[in-house]
Amino acid sequence: MASAAIMPAFPPVEIDGRLLCDPGYTNNLPINYPFAEPPRKDLVCIAVDLFSLRSLRPKSLDAVLERTQDLVFCSATRRSITALQREFELLTKLEPQGPSVKLVHLAYQAARHELASKTLDFSPSSIRDRWAAGRRDMAEGLALLHTSPASEGRFDYLSVDPEVAGKSAEAGAEGEKMAPALNKVA
Repeated sequence: MASAAIMPAFPPVEIDGRLLCDPGYTNNLPINYPFAEPPRKDLVCIAVDLFSLRSLRPKSLDAVLERTQDLVFCSATRRSITALQREFELLTKLEPQGPSVKLVHLAYQAARHELASKTLDFSPSSIRDRWAAGRRDMAEGLALLHTSPASEGRFDYLSVDPEVAGKSAEAGAEGEKMAPALNKVA
């Protein structure tokens, strides 16, 4: 229940005398947990981010609010990824032959018609559109695993192109009817 207490829309939930709410404001995509300990063997981590650091310039007050929300929710992710890159640069210097990590980062790009309240929009059409965009984005992410050249270090950061993800969001569920080949995962 606490993870669904998205403030300010829903109040915190009291559990064992503590007020708890959705932790998204502080760590919306907690990718630091799989890396709390150095990996013992090669690792592929797929991180699905519901908010994007990149976006078109806002052209309305609602778009500014939406963009603000995206930046609040995705800032911790950017800091975590930057920290992981630094950490693995050092690990590569200390132990060049150690296990390697591939981090595939998918960040949802909101469609132009979505509003700042998109995080609270659970309408059937929005869910269908996001699932369809997610399937296409995942196919892009998995393709990156097969087509990206290996790095010289122990950490590969692979990110789905935000323009491709944006087109996927714009296509929504209708895009599945128009281009079923987009949904096939290799």
